[in-house]
Amino acid sequence: EYFSVAPINKKLTLQYNMNSADVKSAQVMLDGLGYKPGRKDGYFDAGTKNAVKKFQASAKLGTTGIIDAKTAEALELALIKIIQDPANDNQRNKGIEEIRKEIKATTSKK
Repeated sequence: EYFSVAPINKKLTLQYNMNSADVKSAQVMLDGLGYKPGRKDGYFDAGTKNAVKKFQASAKLGTTGIIDAKTAEALELALIKIIQDPANDNQRNKGIEEIRKEIKATTSKK
């Protein structure tokens, strides 16, 4: 899900009790990074605020629980690192697994 998430609008500040597509994107990013906001429907609840605080602490940002431009940028950069890690590319890994099966099947017939 986080492979296709939309970027967060950096001109907005996202905070508790808001409901928007940008909040939903942030929740998907947080979840993909392992911070478990508890929901991914665009409503900024207490679980989302806690997940933001945990992310901010690990990213050495001020732990406000508010997604400002710095937090949004840090979220996106952290997510890009995960997306670019070949270990997280399920399609690539499944392809390699299938190729190995084919090679094994071909060499065992000889």
